[in-house]
Amino acid sequence: MSSFILREFEERLKDENRSSSYFVKEYLVIEKQNNASDEQLLQLPLTNQKHAGLTRKLPDRSVRFIVVTNVSICVSFFRRIALDLFLPLDFPESVGPSYLEYQLYDSIQGLSSYLRGVISTSAVLTAAGVGSSEASAYGAAMTWALRDGIGMVGGLVFSYVASPHFDSHVKEFRLFADIINDVGLTLDMIAPLVEQNRVMFVTILATMCKVMCGMSAGATKASITAHFALRGNMADLNAKESTQESLVTILGMVLGVALANKLRAEEKESIFSIFISWFVFLLLTVLHVWANYKGVKLLHLNTLNRARGEVALQPVLIGLSKQSMSDFDSNHQSDVDKKNCPKFTLIAAPTEISESILSSAKNLFLSGGILLGSPLEKAFRGKSAQDIQYILKDLYKKDNYFLSLDYKRRDEIHVLLRHGATENDKLKAFLHAQVLQNCAKKILKRGGTLDANLEKSLLSITHTRVTDIMGREVNDSSGNQNTHKGNEEHYFCLETLSKQGWDCTKLYFGFSRLRFDVHDKTL
Repeated sequence: MSSFILREFEERLKDENRSSSYFVKEYLVIEKQNNASDEQLLQLPLTNQKHAGLTRKLPDRSVRFIVVTNVSICVSFFRRIALDLFLPLDFPESVGPSYLEYQLYDSIQGLSSYLRGVISTSAVLTAAGVGSSEASAYGAAMTWALRDGIGMVGGLVFSYVASPHFDSHVKEFRLFADIINDVGLTLDMIAPLVEQNRVMFVTILATMCKVMCGMSAGATKASITAHFALRGNMADLNAKESTQESLVTILGMVLGVALANKLRAEEKESIFSIFISWFVFLLLTVLHVWANYKGVKLLHLNTLNRARGEVALQPVLIGLSKQSMSDFDSNHQSDVDKKNCPKFTLIAAPTEISESILSSAKNLFLSGGILLGSPLEKAFRGKSAQDIQYILKDLYKKDNYFLSLDYKRRDEIHVLLRHGATENDKLKAFLHAQVLQNCAKKILKRGGTLDANLEKSLLSITHTRVTDIMGREVNDSSGNQNTHKGNEEHYFCLETLSKQGWDCTKLYFGFSRLRFDVHDKTL
């Protein structure tokens, strides 16, 4: 039988939703009789034993063939069940390239957490007085309720502080969720070792850590699922993740019972039992942290936050910074320097970006010299009325943002957005702030000093260069937004990033909710 005929049979099997593992073995032993043509062979119904001069024949060792075929049917059946139960529909085409590897690491960390939960729960119950003749059920219940109540209040405070940053720092909070869970479980392990009057305090801290873990993991789950759902199949991915977690939980129960029995057998030698418990706990914690870090490193999100933006926009930032410094040194705007023109084609795609998670996490606590969304009083601190007039009504009159350089604090840059600012305005403001910071650092490195006049010069030069490639987007008299482009040949906007694979529907640079507007006499 030719390979063409075999392919045709395989297509027929797929069209009829048949299990090919059984029929492939069956049609391989079909023999031609009476000089039947290939066309007649293709017309043979798969359910008939004899038709149009064609006969299905088993080889001489028919018993062995049937056994092999039945085994193949069983293996294929359970394999198909497993794939349909644990993997998304149309896998792997329907998900991102690192989905399976990420889920593997996620399952490892989940199993590790479950096993450590068995050990830490035993420690918490011991600290609560289980097994002690002096402990009462009522006292233990009150302790448990108070611990959960205060822990939830702490979780609400954490949500208030952290919720504005969940979208912009998905990878960081995903890793934070598991690390803070490790801290909580470790506190549970410590509880039996502290004095009785401090057990409540330790267990409350442990509960707060676990609440923060739940909030962080839940908040970032949607973004990670959307990242892997290439065909908008988020519901399917969520369902399959639930089945994967169920499998991990079942496996964790089996191993957890075995681990608990082993630890119980060692209870007679209390010191050795404590040593074994801590050794297993710490070993599983190391495995948990490793699996989480490896999993998070696999995520190449296509949304732009501050860390990914700084890396992806490096070719543009370098070109604009060189042009701006050339203008500053020559005291006027030079002609277009092709050598220093921003290289838009060199902007990295999401799959090429692997930003430092540590550096990105620092942006949550340290501004890095650029404050996105500062209050007006900070932005204009120490500035004269003439300086404020120049910034708001001269230089940035037609822009939906403005920058202010605090030269008394060396290179601290304040960025504010106007009411109605678009994502393109955010991109321009962010790009302008980065270029301004680069130029200020170069001047300070030369031994120069920053003052009011130098601030005006740098603001003007960098603003001109950024506007030259991005234009300005403002509201006209009818309220509609119009983009006034600068240099058409080297125009840069959100579409430039979208062509490289970035999702620019919303930018997550970290701007605060503060916005400003300028009226005739008041800000």
